[in-house]
Amino acid sequence: MITITVSNQRGGVGKTTTTLTLARHLAERGRRVLVIDTDSQGSVYLALGLHPQGWLHQFVNDGLSIKRVATNVHERIDIICSDRRTMRVEVSLGAATAKEMIFCSLLSCVEQRYDAVLFDVAPSISHLQSCAIAYTKNVIVPVAMDALSIEGARSSLQTIEVLNHFLRLGCRCLGFLPTMVDHRLSATELVLNALNSQSASSGIPVLRGIRTDQAVNRALRKQKFLHDFDRRSKALEDYGVACTEILRLLGHHDEQTETLPAR
Repeated sequence: MITITVSNQRGGVGKTTTTLTLARHLAERGRRVLVIDTDSQGSVYLALGLHPQGWLHQFVNDGLSIKRVATNVHERIDIICSDRRTMRVEVSLGAATAKEMIFCSLLSCVEQRYDAVLFDVAPSISHLQSCAIAYTKNVIVPVAMDALSIEGARSSLQTIEVLNHFLRLGCRCLGFLPTMVDHRLSATELVLNALNSQSASSGIPVLRGIRTDQAVNRALRKQKFLHDFDRRSKALEDYGVACTEILRLLGHHDEQTETLPAR
């Protein structure tokens, strides 16, 4: 089972794009994928222009089955969406015992339906972020090419450390994923140098960077997966390489390689 949380305490680093594009890459390689959005801003359903049949708060607080709350967006991808009512879950979790293990309980009965579960979490410290990391135990940290993204990445690492210290869950950061990479800009070199220094001290690898690509923003405006908007996109190509790296880090053999048009 592939389980990943995409996290950075800084907003605007490409978490939702990363989650959705990785999910689609996995689906193109034959995996059945469940995406769970825990951000009350509803980035995932807005990014794809969805009309969800159910919501995360109904799954967690009301006990609705995953069949009733998951929205199918691709033959191999289901999504549990969030909106502002996800804040109700945050409130209820605040008083819950062993709240960090909520997804371990809720998802145990449906894991046979999926090969991968990906969480897109809010750019802030929250109960749901901790719950997502506790369930997946694997974190990918997208880092945009600005100094605040580095600080947000470090905050995500601190969340992992706290969970491991108090609950001994064995959570880990699989890798830093540079996003919006433009080597013509001096800021890019500074951030990549800082990431490489962080990698050297922590042992966390820096994954293949995702190049700046206007196709990403255009796909969001069209409310489409990047795969469906422009299969020749350089960002899509980079995410494919990153997906292969992530599968290798997780110890999963990539049995089926998707085919993208030659550039």
